[in-house]
Amino acid sequence: MDGHLEDPDSQYIHWLVSNIPGNEIHKGDEVCKYFQPFPLRGLGYQRYAFLLYKQKTPIKLDVIKGVSPKERTFNNEAFYRKHQDNLTPAGLSFFQSTWDRSVTKVFHHVFDSKEPVFEYDFDPAHHPEQEWFPIGKPFNL
Repeated sequence: MDGHLEDPDSQYIHWLVSNIPGNEIHKGDEVCKYFQPFPLRGLGYQRYAFLLYKQKTPIKLDVIKGVSPKERTFNNEAFYRKHQDNLTPAGLSFFQSTWDRSVTKVFHHVFDSKEPVFEYDFDPAHHPEQEWFPIGKPFNL
C-alpha cells in the first residue's frame, strides 16, 4: 500500500520475494509472506503496487515474520538506494482496493487493535456544460 498510518515517507509491505531465478517465483527467497490488503474505511480507493527489480547478484535480506503494521513498515526508496548498484527497475503493476468487512477482521483478530475509521467529504462531481466542437479548449475541464 502506498500510504502509511504513522509515517508519510513509508509504505506497508504485503509481499517480498528476492533472488528469483529466471521467472520461477516459487524458487526465490520469500522474505515477507503475502498478507492481504487492508484499505482503511472512509478513505475510498487505495493503491497497491507490485514492483519488480532485476538483480545482478543475490541479495541477503532479513526475513519479515510479523504481520503487524509496525513490522510491515517499509520504505521502498531507502531499499532501492541501499541496493541500487545491484537492482534495475524492471516492472510495475498496481491495483486499487477499498474497504470491506474483511478489513475489520484483520484489525480485530490479526492486529489485535481497533480499526481506524476516517470520514472524508468528497467534492461534488463536476459536470461542465457540453459544447459542440470546443475548438482550442482542453478536454479535462
